[in-house]
Formats: sequence, structure tokens, C-alpha cells
Amino acid sequence: MHELSLVERLIDMMEQTAREQSFQRIRGIHLEVGSLAGVEVDALRFALDLATPGTLAEGAAIHIETPTGTARCQACEREIERISLHEPCPHCGSHRLKITGGDCLLLKHLEVE
Repeated sequence: MHELSLVERLIDMMEQTAREQSFQRIRGIHLEVGSLAGVEVDALRFALDLATPGTLAEGAAIHIETPTGTARCQACEREIERISLHEPCPHCGSHRLKITGGDCLLLKHLEVE
């Protein structure tokens, strides 16, 4: 489960931010996980539940947005929404797609005290 290693990195980032900005506790974690990010949202949430006890994020509310991916078809030049990397362009059938959004895992912001 690579989501656990992602969560470990997120916790490291949050703890570094806490040291830099002098806060003691995280009350809310706001993430964005694009549909093309290759991250299973339920597994990510489960990994957060496993990894946060004993950290400054213990008990934090977890908010996850899941925007749809977008791509530009290099054959017909149309911008299309993507749920999967393996689907062809619905307009021309080409598989020559360049991902333009929805492929990231972002720590958008933290609610802290």
C-alpha cells in the first residue's frame, strides 16, 4: 500500500510546518487527490487513521476533494475530462492524450491551533 508511505511524507511535512510556524495541534487536514493521481482515497484515509495517533494530527478531521482529471487530445486538440488514463479520446478515439490536471496529491491547507 503506497498510500501509507504518502501519509508518512504528509505527516513529515505537517510536523516541519508546525516547527516553522509554531503551532501545537492540527485540527483539520484538507487534501486534494485528483482522479488521475494513482491514489486510492479510501486507502489514503485508512492510512491517515493508522498513522496519525501520537502525532500533532491525532484526531484531526480529514477533508479530501477529488477533482476529475483533464487531458488534451493531441490528435483532435480537444480538452477532455478523464477518470482513467486508459480510455481513448471520446471525440476521435486517439490514445495520444496529455494530462493537464487531476493527477496530483496536494496538501491544500491545515486547520491548526
